[in-house]
Amino acid sequence: MKNAVIFLVGPYMLLAAMSAFFLYRICGRFVESKESRWAKILLFDMFWLTSTMVVWIGDNNFALILPFYLAAFYLATKGNRLGRLTVGGIFFCLITALCSITDSYLHPVVGYGLSRALRPVAFGLLYLLFYCQIQKRPVRLPNRLWRLCAGLTLLPFVTLSVLILPTYWMEDYSRANDLSMIQGAFILPLTILVSVMILFSILILDDYEKKAQAAT
Repeated sequence: MKNAVIFLVGPYMLLAAMSAFFLYRICGRFVESKESRWAKILLFDMFWLTSTMVVWIGDNNFALILPFYLAAFYLATKGNRLGRLTVGGIFFCLITALCSITDSYLHPVVGYGLSRALRPVAFGLLYLLFYCQIQKRPVRLPNRLWRLCAGLTLLPFVTLSVLILPTYWMEDYSRANDLSMIQGAFILPLTILVSVMILFSILILDDYEKKAQAAT
């Protein structure tokens, strides 16, 4: 029995660590972690836990995790306050949307193990997408540009919240949940796409700001 538990938990923990590694490395391009070891461990563990969370459409798990996620993200990073919250919000949208796709749509089709194995694959593809940017210094934007990025982040965040938040309090729960599942098939991939576009927009703004400062 003990060997069976180790066999099952071992691969699961390894997959979670892979997802956390990819997210941690990408995040380092957008916001800088504090120098202390505890801050780096906190940031890595926060990505570890959130990338393994269960997110069903119509459940409230993601709303319960959000305050702890943002608090950990804020404590583990340094720099512009609004910028840290904005980047944290974008990554939370990415993680939540992808976790919801694997749990709500892939899990019933391919099973629990394979659906969970696809998470680090997706985060790995995201890592490859930003690979050329990872080695550069963290983003440094003035507060006015972070306000713009924060406003853009509200779009996927609010849309995701309305889609995933519980529907069981409604009179006709079954119909409401079915409608959410149909909408989620379009909204969740779109949320991932918009979140990635916002991250690239931040990189473009950072490059623009760097060139503007060099010209003065």
